[in-house]
Amino acid sequence: MDINEIIDSGLLELYVLDLTTAEQTKQVDDWRVQYPLLNDEIAKIEQTVAAYVQQYATHPPADLKEKILEQLGIDFKAAPHKVTLQLKWMRFAAAASIVLLLGSVILNVIYFNNWKKSQQQVAQLEGERGNILAEADIQKATLDKYSGELKILKSPSLKVVALNSVKDGVDARVTVYWDTEGEDIFVNINNLPDAPADKQYQLWALVDGKPVDAGVMELTLDNLQKLKSIDKAQAFAITLENKGGAISPTLEQMIVLGTV
Repeated sequence: MDINEIIDSGLLELYVLDLTTAEQTKQVDDWRVQYPLLNDEIAKIEQTVAAYVQQYATHPPADLKEKILEQLGIDFKAAPHKVTLQLKWMRFAAAASIVLLLGSVILNVIYFNNWKKSQQQVAQLEGERGNILAEADIQKATLDKYSGELKILKSPSLKVVALNSVKDGVDARVTVYWDTEGEDIFVNINNLPDAPADKQYQLWALVDGKPVDAGVMELTLDNLQKLKSIDKAQAFAITLENKGGAISPTLEQMIVLGTV
């Protein structure tokens, strides 16, 4: 029997109330040595029982005995034997009440512990459910992203333009997906050097021999980035500009170039 089965058995409550057999008491004592955490559980049960008894315990007034005899119409001096018998029955009834009270305490402690564990299990299940839903939302967002990208790549009016490095010793590659019908531009960064904190990569479209701003981009490798719309272009290039982009390209900072 493991520690959780011991706690759920209700034997600890009987142990605290001194209602276990000698064999059960020895068993619990052995468990306390084997599982030190049981001492904390027993201490909690003792506190619960003490609080319960303190809440419902009452002290009878000193003249209660005389008042009860008076209500029963019994003269103790005139009928001592009769009174003695009735007092014996009253003691028996009191003992029975104590037994019932102890039984009630045991049941309340057991039910309380089980309820507490059930609440903890419900909270744990709610937490797991929240994690599952959050993970499902992430998976759905990822699926939607890839579905959208696949739709773009399957467009019959799509042109794929490979942009390659124009600088010696720099490994830089970017793919531009241009929907010539919808005029949308998407870029996929295959590889670009890290940009300084105050710099940002910017795409340019060469239209009738003039560079046209096609938008700045984030240095991310895991998804397509949608930039500005372009209706026509003969080539695409990327330069490294100040953060936020520039009005015209800095030709010395051109990293990649590709013709349509």
